[in-house]
Amino acid sequence: MILRDLIQCLSRVTVAGPLDAEIHAITASSREVVPGMIFAAIRGTTLDGHRFINDALAAGASAILAETAQPSDFTAPATWLHVPDSRAAVAMLASALADHPWKSLAMAGVTGTNGKTTTTRLLAAMATAAGFSVGSCSTEGVVVAGHTLQRGDYAGPAGARAALRHPGTQWAVLETARGGILRRGLAVRRAAAALVTNVSADHLGEYGVHSVEDIAHAKLVVAHAVAAGGTLVLNGADPVLMAVAESTPHVQSLRRAGRVALFARAHDHPALQAHRAAGGSTCGMQAGDLVLVHGGVVRNLGAVASMPLTLGGVAGHNIENIAAAVLMARAAGLEDGAVAQALAHFGARAADNAGRLEHWVCSGATVLIDYAHNPDGLAQLLSVARALRPRRLGLLLGQAGNRDDAAIAELARTAAGFAPDRVVIKELPAMLRGRAPGEVSALIKAALLCAGQPPQHIVCQPDEEAAARALLEWAGPGDVVVLPVHTAAVRSRLGADLAAHVATGPGALKMHCPHIESCE
Repeated sequence: MILRDLIQCLSRVTVAGPLDAEIHAITASSREVVPGMIFAAIRGTTLDGHRFINDALAAGASAILAETAQPSDFTAPATWLHVPDSRAAVAMLASALADHPWKSLAMAGVTGTNGKTTTTRLLAAMATAAGFSVGSCSTEGVVVAGHTLQRGDYAGPAGARAALRHPGTQWAVLETARGGILRRGLAVRRAAAALVTNVSADHLGEYGVHSVEDIAHAKLVVAHAVAAGGTLVLNGADPVLMAVAESTPHVQSLRRAGRVALFARAHDHPALQAHRAAGGSTCGMQAGDLVLVHGGVVRNLGAVASMPLTLGGVAGHNIENIAAAVLMARAAGLEDGAVAQALAHFGARAADNAGRLEHWVCSGATVLIDYAHNPDGLAQLLSVARALRPRRLGLLLGQAGNRDDAAIAELARTAAGFAPDRVVIKELPAMLRGRAPGEVSALIKAALLCAGQPPQHIVCQPDEEAAARALLEWAGPGDVVVLPVHTAAVRSRLGADLAAHVATGPGALKMHCPHIESCE
């Protein structure tokens, strides 16, 4: 591309030199420079690219992109492009040089305290059913076209970049956690839809966030990424989220433009009724069916109990996640048939939503593996467990050390409120975050006892996996075992063993439960 045409994408640039050079690449490494390339001088944390401008010129760079003006003694034949921010300019120039590949790429962003990963995966399944090659990032990793590229927590800009840069990505679903937003901002500016699932107390005290209202303000930053004609999807049944949204100018501008959609568990929730009366789109459950209202048209999407993700209708939080994903799919233009296909099948296999309400049967006991790590998430999970009417309820309980004492105690009180028959408190040695070994377990036990949990129902285990296996060994027919597991590798091993148990019988599930203690 001719340099004159290429720099049209830059809003602020001072040019010194000819503009007729043919440009075929841009680089920030002087060692990669050959004629026909722009060398971008970028300031890093340890090195400043401006120091290597002479090396780039010696290698034949056709142009220099820099945050400094052209020196008065500059005599090289290269063109000097003076910009206020080299890093931002490189992004614009690279996109223009590649003929703006983002233009044909549909993007959706998902944030919230709970439900992000499940909704991200469900929306990705809907887009896949529509025939797209989907790239997604989440707390569990980066996946493109069904293949996992990276494992770990990629719910931020790094995960978004990995998904968006992959040549196989035609449609992107990007989970965006609060920490990533506050540390590094949003990865995209143009999403067809953005979602806030809910807000609740979690990670308070980090990055200047001290209240649930602060969390809502941070999460609602995703509204800035909604493209022209795009839609912001909000949980109409979340009073804190809705109150903060009402006072947030960029959210209200979207609402006035008719570009906000609301979901809730109940179709008849007052917030949804009011939103429909104003011409807005909603999704919720009515008389056991999922009902979408969009453009004034009412669509019955079928019985919620028939959607595997709801476990026969008892997983109320997943009804909300489904309703949110349906509105996102509608906003992004996915066909009704693809949405219906995903709703009918997603969640039937543990692999569909690994680590999120994984449902197994082990020797007659029901086992639920999840990531619930805050009071609201745990309450949702235990509500499902109680709805299954267990003979006995067993619970794995633990917390990372970066929560304050009050938050740890609240998690324990939430657990005690569901009257588990057995609580195995796990230690998380890799997540002490400055606390002494045993400190978090002691806080949990004390709070359980204060909440009325019988001491004989409480045991401790200094290893998460051994604690989970201890509960599986304890369980019998008719019991429900709830395993909120923090460590992805442990979740994976437990799931693999449970799958083998289902396939080949009880002998495949190995139980090694040493060192069970009484938390004394």
